Amino acid sequence: LIDQLAATCPLWGNDGEILARVRDPWQLRQALAGGEIHLPEMRRTPDGLPNDGSWLVKSHRGSSGSGVRSWDATASPPAGDEILQRRVAGEAIAATCVGNRSNAVVLGVTRQLVGTNWTGAAPFQYAGSIGPYACSPDLHREIERTAKVLAHQFRLAGLFGLDLVVCDDHAWLLEINPRYTASVEIIERLTGVAAIAAHHAA
Repeated sequence: LIDQLAATCPLWGNDGEILARVRDPWQLRQALAGGEIHLPEMRRTPDGLPNDGSWLVKSHRGSSGSGVRSWDATASPPAGDEILQRRVAGEAIAATCVGNRSNAVVLGVTRQLVGTNWTGAAPFQYAGSIGPYACSPDLHREIERTAKVLAHQFRLAGLFGLDLVVCDDHAWLLEINPRYTASVEIIERLTGVAAIAAHHAA
C-alpha cells in the first residue's frame, strides 16, 4: 500500500522495502549482530523453553501490543508470523527519533503505559505515554546510539519510534515503529519541537 501511494505522490518517509526489513525481527537481529545494542533473545520455535512466563509470543505484524501473550506450552503453538522473545523485566519507555537515512537524533523519551490496570488495557496493550522520562546521561547516549545505528543500517527517513525496556540502566530494544508514533504529540508539547517540520526536513 505504501509503495502504491508513493507511485502517485511524494512519499515523506520509508518505502515498502525499508518497512519490511526493519519490521522483520530476523533481519533486525542480523543487522545488529556484534554491536553494542541490547536486543532480547529470540526463537522461532518453543523447543526446550520453560513454561514460566519468561518468554513471550509476538507477531511482527501487530501494533500497540496486539497479539502479545506469555508463552504457554498448553496453548496453541506460535503461528507463521509470530516469534518467541525472551521477556525483559523493567520499565517500558519509547524514544521519538528522526533520521535522515544515515544518522538520527532523539527528540525525546516518554514512559509507556502497557497493560496498566486503571486504563482497562489488556495485559500487553499500549495504553498511553507520560513524559518526559528522566534518562541518565549514559542511558540517553545509549538510546541515541541505537537510533543512529538503526537509521544507518535500515536507511530510515523521518520520524520513527523505538519501543524499549530499561533494565539496570540499559535500554533493551523491543521493536521499531518506522512512522509517526503516539508519543510524538507529548514530545512536541514538552520541547516545542515541530515534529512534522523535522520529518519534512529529514
